[in-house]
Amino acid sequence: MEFAEGGQVNDREYMKKHGIDVNEISENLGKIYSEMIFVRGFVHCDPHPGNVLVRKCPTSKKTEITLLDHGLYQVLEPDFRLDYCRLWQALIRGDMSGVERYSRRLGAGDLFALFACVLTARSWTAVNAGISSVPVTHSEVGLLHELQQTDSACSEYLFR
Repeated sequence: MEFAEGGQVNDREYMKKHGIDVNEISENLGKIYSEMIFVRGFVHCDPHPGNVLVRKCPTSKKTEITLLDHGLYQVLEPDFRLDYCRLWQALIRGDMSGVERYSRRLGAGDLFALFACVLTARSWTAVNAGISSVPVTHSEVGLLHELQQTDSACSEYLFR
């Protein structure tokens, strides 16, 4: 165990004060988690903002991301990992037969459409078109906000 310096990944004031580019952090965080999951087959099971620190390295002045709390990981079996990769490829391309095939292989059964929407946090319309080809709509953002509020309320109720 060691001490890690930095600000939480959701602390925009910290990032502004230290000259850290929010977009660079977002892009690099996506790359980190994508490599962990899709390439290495590891899922960090507690990736909330308190477990992700950012900072400028004092010597190199490069932006660094530090992941904390490595106590709980899920290791993906190779076949599951490959099916999960193929599902995301299908979701990005709008390949609906692939979305159904790989969702079913991952255990979603007849609920593959709901599974795809929950997994991507996108509407069924966006999933059908291919999530990379359709911008996120205001209604999707509103729904995500509502889900976050519901999740917070449920967590407060369950863990009080």
